[in-house]
Amino acid sequence: MAAHREIASENSPFVLSLLQDAGNPSTSSGRTVACMDKTNHSATSSFLSRKSPAAKVFLVSLLALIIIVPFDEGGNNFIGQGIAQIVLLGCLAVWVTQTLRRRSITLIVDWIDLCVLGFLGWSCLSLFVADYYYTAFLEFVKIVSYLAIFYLCRTLFPLYSIRTLLLWTIFGSSVFQMFLGWYWYLSHYTPVLQADFVNPNNFACFLSFGVNIGLSFLLFATRPEHHSSRTLSRFLPQLLIGLFLCCLTATIFVEQSRGAVLSLMGTGFFLITIKKRQIGMFSLILFCVLLLVPLPGGNMFTRLQKRGDQYAYERIGIWESSIRMAADYPLWGVGLGMYKYYGHSYNFPVEHAIARYGKHLNIAHNDVLQIAVELGIIGALLFVGGAICLGSSCLVQLRQRPPCWRMMAACTGILGLLIQGLFSNRLLSPALAIITAIFSAIVFEGARRFFTRSISFNASWLWHLVTFSICAVIFLYGIAYPFLGHVAYLRYNTLMKERHVLEAIRQLQTAIAYVPQHPNYHYQLAMIYQKAYRKRPTDESFQKAEKSFTEAIRYNPHNYRYYESLARLYEKKFYSPPREEEAARAALTAYQHAHDVHPYSPFLLFAMATLHADLDEFAQALELLRTSVTLEPNFVGGHQMLGKMLAHLERQDEAEAAFRLAENIMRQYNDLTPDSNYVASLLRPLFPSWEGNTRE
Repeated sequence: MAAHREIASENSPFVLSLLQDAGNPSTSSGRTVACMDKTNHSATSSFLSRKSPAAKVFLVSLLALIIIVPFDEGGNNFIGQGIAQIVLLGCLAVWVTQTLRRRSITLIVDWIDLCVLGFLGWSCLSLFVADYYYTAFLEFVKIVSYLAIFYLCRTLFPLYSIRTLLLWTIFGSSVFQMFLGWYWYLSHYTPVLQADFVNPNNFACFLSFGVNIGLSFLLFATRPEHHSSRTLSRFLPQLLIGLFLCCLTATIFVEQSRGAVLSLMGTGFFLITIKKRQIGMFSLILFCVLLLVPLPGGNMFTRLQKRGDQYAYERIGIWESSIRMAADYPLWGVGLGMYKYYGHSYNFPVEHAIARYGKHLNIAHNDVLQIAVELGIIGALLFVGGAICLGSSCLVQLRQRPPCWRMMAACTGILGLLIQGLFSNRLLSPALAIITAIFSAIVFEGARRFFTRSISFNASWLWHLVTFSICAVIFLYGIAYPFLGHVAYLRYNTLMKERHVLEAIRQLQTAIAYVPQHPNYHYQLAMIYQKAYRKRPTDESFQKAEKSFTEAIRYNPHNYRYYESLARLYEKKFYSPPREEEAARAALTAYQHAHDVHPYSPFLLFAMATLHADLDEFAQALELLRTSVTLEPNFVGGHQMLGKMLAHLERQDEAEAAFRLAENIMRQYNDLTPDSNYVASLLRPLFPSWEGNTRE
């Protein structure tokens, strides 16, 4: 693209200094798998003068998303998520309509598109074999949203003309999140710096994007010729960006995210070395020295070790368990979003911890392993193939001389995310995934085409009808119904806090009407009926609770809590007069299902042992209790119940040994403040002392 494109007015020297290109591009703009025929590149000399409404709407929406999406980390804010998906769906519908009216399309396929389309198709096929269809469908919608951003960026406008605006918006968003994090930390005394991110490590990763953009600008941006004199207007942008850069870097260190610090070291050393090798080596040495500088709470190197976290060094165990999980489900995987539900069966002990199984296996702590588990080996290979294409395109762009700071920022942003993705799951965060899609689109701006073909067609009214129908179905089932269901669920939570139970039940039933496949809605309804049954046992409340629990299990058979709660319902029925052995057997069956999903929970074994004891089946009860205290040697209640049961069987020596062991554990951890409910439950005694409990 020979013509230089700028967005800002020529009368603004500050903006000119930010937008000045480091060199003319050597390649033309890349395109998508299916894009409009744009042969006249000179018509795009200024993006703001273009007449494409889809392009203008999408650009404004994209800039807004970069600011808003960090408030939607993990998909917890359905309002932000719904707005984002509606915008993307609307832009996609406008583009398809324009293409149909144009009656011509140019298919331009890059190497990355083959991997992307294969990955998308495989993800779609995996929906048909997923046990928990609803969460798999929502994860698939997120993947489609990220890919829509990637392709719409490459379709609706030439990124070369607006990439500066996108990069500075990302930089501004990271600075805004930094200030917001400090504000909440200092004024509301939040425990960690995380702004609106659920995971502080994701927050640190987002800030590292801003560091890469600012550092790339300071190192590689050229100065406009008419600002060659040493004036304040020339140095003001550099001073401001340098100040923000220092603040972002300091915040990342305060966050003590080891992945973000490692990424910062890698990308910073990479950028400085490209600028000048000697300075790069000096900076690396200086960085290492700063890690060892004595500070009031210990040097930064000591802080990053996180010795107070008993599970801080269990990555290898998590990776081994993830590999075993992927090997057990090699073809289709466990399904999108299902890792955390299958992870309980692959948990591993941490021998030096108070709670050996206190570390729940929720994520693989590696993006490739996460995909291998959820989509099988084929899905992982397609993802790795796309990453290789992306990396090779980054290398091609980095070889250009002189280097362009915009391309450096995009490439180092991707490099930093890949480094962190080796030790954690960064692509699970919507904000990080969207920024990665934008960086990838910038990198593939000048990608080499693998296949190009122009196709003309006659678009009848039927084509428009099909387009409208597809968009309507996606809008209703992918956006509107989940959004309305979540709104009703939020109202239910509010009404429950205000103790308006009947109105809360109606709101929960409304949520179920919108999304009947959502198991948690059925589970919450069942918990209400179960609570009512505990207060006043009636057949009606029991049957409603049982039905709702069954529906929850039907839609997600891999959540052990659903089985456990159903077992407690049967347990309550068994202990309510008159006692029915059938209810106890049903409770044991439900507990066994929960144990099959979560085999390393000592509390499930404890509950089953109690029921067997009440059925006078002491052999099974003793075996279950011994298994529970073998899993968790610090299970105080398990040792005490074992002693109580042995005393009942008149095995006094064994009973006293069990009680004595429980008392030793209580004495050892008497002054300990539990760091989780799991540890608190392990150390909670059934009774304060074993004296007087050796006989019934």
